[in-house]
Formats: sequence, C-alpha cells, structure tokens
Amino acid sequence: MKTKRCRKCGEVKPLCEFYKNKAQCKKCVRAYMVKNREKTNKQRRAARAKNADKINTRQRAYYAENREMLNARKNARRAADPEKRRAKDRARRARKPGVIKARWKREAKRLDKIRHPEKYRALATKKAKAYWAKNREKINEVQRTNYAKDPEKYRAQGRIYYAKNAEKYRLRSRVRYHKDSEKERARSRKYKAEDPDKARAQRRKSAHKVKGHKNLIMLMAAADILKNKLAKGTNNGNAKKTKLAQ
Repeated sequence: MKTKRCRKCGEVKPLCEFYKNKAQCKKCVRAYMVKNREKTNKQRRAARAKNADKINTRQRAYYAENREMLNARKNARRAADPEKRRAKDRARRARKPGVIKARWKREAKRLDKIRHPEKYRALATKKAKAYWAKNREKINEVQRTNYAKDPEKYRAQGRIYYAKNAEKYRLRSRVRYHKDSEKERARSRKYKAEDPDKARAQRRKSAHKVKGHKNLIMLMAAADILKNKLAKGTNNGNAKKTKLAQ
C-alpha cells in the first residue's frame, strides 16, 4: 500500500487519506476549514463566480453519470441521522426565509398541476383569451408580418391542422352559422364580391370533393351488394349439393 507523509501533522498515512494533489491529510484539511470557515467560504464563492459555467457543466455531467449512487447516499445519510437533517433544514429556512418559501410554493404549484391538469388548462385558456382581447391589434399585426415573410409555411401548417381537426372545424362552422345565419350570409356575399374568381374556383373544388365523396359511397354500396349476391349464390350452391347428396 502506498503511503504519504502529511506536511501539517507529520504522520505517514495511506493515499486514500489525502485529497488529490494535496500535501495535507483530509483530517488536517477539515480542521483548517472549520477553523477558517469564513475565509474558505469567501474563497470558494469567488472561485465559483469566476468559473460558474465550467463548474455547473462538470457537476451536471457527474450527477447524470452517478445519479443512483448519489441519491442512495443522500437517503442513507438522512435515514441515519434525521434530526441532523431537520436541524439543517431549519437553519437554512432561518437564513433564507423568502427564498425557501418561494421554492416551496413553486414545488407545491408544480405538484398541483400534475394532480389537476384540467383546472390549470382552463386557467391557461382564460388567461390566453384575456391577453388576446387586450392585445388583439398587436397580435394580428405580428401574425400578418410573419405570414407575409413566409406564406407557404403557414398555409402548409394550416392544411395539416385542418386535416387533423376537420370535424371540429365543420362543427364550429355549423354552430356559427346557426347562431347568426344572416351575418354569415353577408360575409359570404362580401367574399364573393371582393374576389369572384377565387370564390368560383373554391365552389368548383368543393363540388368536386362532394361528387367524389358521393361516387365513393355509391361504389361502396355496389361492392356490398355484389358481396351479398356472391354470399347468397354460395349458400344456394351448398344447399343444392346437400339435396343431391341425400
């Protein structure tokens, strides 16, 4: 076993009793840190502020690689001395009452969102509607600007969304029409007057879709009739074979 002499206490100890690249043993280092707590804390804070990104990246990587081991060690420490853990928690709350309370509130809200998603979804919808009503012109202007930059992108997104929610759109259109049919007719007349060629092309497209849908229904009905006839003919043939056999 490899050994090393501590520069502080002069004892010869195994290498596991020394920190990496340290001339003093762990016992002497801890004693120095306890004796000069304020000084060492100040030095640590300064070093961390100077290399915050580097330290955070290293700690995240280490935690990701050793998550299970670190959690098990923490749980074991808490189970071994729960009173010590409670005392530490009380001291931390006393030092930073506002910070701890805010953290608890955030955690409680996060858990409540998991337990009651419908409640928070309704609140988010209400908040979004209120924001829309308050900033309608600003939002419309931003949307028009974005659409003008890349109209094909937004058309493609609209087609995909409509294909996924076609029934929802149809139901919404029916509800809106029955709610105020005169207003919808006026809007349709205005649209036709503004761009008659486009309106005519859209009507032809809709008629073609309806015609195709009707043709598909007729073909399906014909296929069902043919299937029934074939099944009936097969049954009749089986019956005749049975009679001849008798």
